[in-house]
Amino acid sequence: MLIIALVLIGFVILTLLDKRIYDLVHWPRESKDLHRMFRVLGYLPMVAVLAGGIAVIDRVTGARAAILMLISSAVGGAGAELVKMIVGRERPEVHDGMYVFKPFLTGFTDHSNLAFPSSHVATAFGAAWMLCLIYPRGRWLWLGLAAGCAWTRIAAEAHFATDCYAGAVLSYLAALLVWRIACRRGRDAQTAPPIGSQT
Repeated sequence: MLIIALVLIGFVILTLLDKRIYDLVHWPRESKDLHRMFRVLGYLPMVAVLAGGIAVIDRVTGARAAILMLISSAVGGAGAELVKMIVGRERPEVHDGMYVFKPFLTGFTDHSNLAFPSSHVATAFGAAWMLCLIYPRGRWLWLGLAAGCAWTRIAAEAHFATDCYAGAVLSYLAALLVWRIACRRGRDAQTAPPIGSQT
């Protein structure tokens, strides 16, 4: 309950700051390469390439890690796309940083300019959260890279901060679901370590 309360408080705070953040944050033109690097982390084929690298490098658990990472990323991104169509909030760049919603459920027939939550961010964080579960020593690197993807979406004026926040939260739930299903189906279901307990 405490975690849920903290997540909701964070969402409320960002909602109050959304317009201000939108007006303040812009990506420097001289940093286009850095922008592309972070943004592509929210692209599922790039996640697949990274997952393949993990499978090759880590011969002990790499294949399992790669599959879970890719599934978590895909579920997070797909979940974000579904929520987008239900909520129907449009991109801030289309309405000068103002909240504008399509009529309820019309996102299923008109998918243009939908923003909440960010599917790029959900895709990136879906992979990052899963990597935190499997390789917790690198948690700050994984989350930092995913946060970089979120930053590019805000700075490009394609999303509000709350779009990115919702994408990160949604993908955490996706990663948790995928992790628990994998543990139940695996031979080590009874001895699977709790999240974040590995060192």
